[in-house]
Amino acid sequence: MVKYFFGLIASICLSSITTAQSFYVASIRDLPSPITKTFLMNLQNCDSLKIYTCPPTVDIFNSPEMTYTDIAADKNYLYYVTGGSGIFYKKNIGDTTSCQHLGTFNHSINALVADTMGTVYAAGQQNGICRLFKYNSNVFTQIGILPGNFFSSGDLFFYNNRLFMTGTSANFTSSYLVEVDINNPPQSCYYMGLQNLQPYAAFSVNNGNVSRAFIIGNSNVASVNTSSLIEIDMQAKTIGTVQCVYPFMVGGAAINYDYSTAGISLCNTTSLKNQFSDVNFFKVNNPITDFITFQTNVNLSDISSIELFDVSGKRIKNFTGSDISEKINITDIAPGIYILNMHAIAGDQYQQKLIK
Repeated sequence: MVKYFFGLIASICLSSITTAQSFYVASIRDLPSPITKTFLMNLQNCDSLKIYTCPPTVDIFNSPEMTYTDIAADKNYLYYVTGGSGIFYKKNIGDTTSCQHLGTFNHSINALVADTMGTVYAAGQQNGICRLFKYNSNVFTQIGILPGNFFSSGDLFFYNNRLFMTGTSANFTSSYLVEVDINNPPQSCYYMGLQNLQPYAAFSVNNGNVSRAFIIGNSNVASVNTSSLIEIDMQAKTIGTVQCVYPFMVGGAAINYDYSTAGISLCNTTSLKNQFSDVNFFKVNNPITDFITFQTNVNLSDISSIELFDVSGKRIKNFTGSDISEKINITDIAPGIYILNMHAIAGDQYQQKLIK
């Protein structure tokens, strides 16, 4: 079922989430203005509400310092960070007068999260090195350097008192989650693959004692930015279906999450190299014309099916067996927006929005 909402934004909701809960996102939506806007999003109906954003006040003639790359939230504050040198701000949730410049991380930052103890963690890469920082009681501290094959793609989030970071490969062809070892960042480890979703935002919610994790993947097709909200099964390490599609790019997400006290990392560092080298990718050339063409390191014989859905959720094509090739004929499909699902025999699933 598809839900359409025409108000402050138009959103496509491919399936509803049963529990109503809100979260915040940072997005440059009102181009050509470079200033980031903040929106309160609704998990239940894919809707959003624009709220007040602290205006940058430091080095404002330097373009990177005019754009927030991520936000974080606890029960009292929203935090903002810029991408250039990591200039850091906060405001009280619910007012428009308390914006405060807190200082700078002196490093390019694109990932941010707050815990329940008043500490904000930040990550970002500079000169090919990804570093982890923290801010607490007006003090900025570099905690350490993550392994050299990890690159932050845009967010940190807690899940059951463990810290995770969304990551991307150096050539931006595949994405993954990293479990961050706060006490010893060089021992941080690969957790699971995220296909080529480019997750610039991630967060967890809790309903009672049950936690759920979400990422927001981004794509740019024919100069059109979209973002997809997707639930991640952190126990099974699988990617769920698209919950909502937003007609704009999300640069970060935040929520006050109860289980965010930094615990002990469960990294198995001895398998880090092998795990990372096994990341699979599946990328469709977009936009499509009369053929679907793709690049992947998954053997064609290991693909069980490739399905194509329209925006109403109706399956219009299902390719199996000998029909699966690196060039699939779709001349009989009308121009429009479609969702492609690839299912591998091993259980991996890859999803991408296509424009014809």
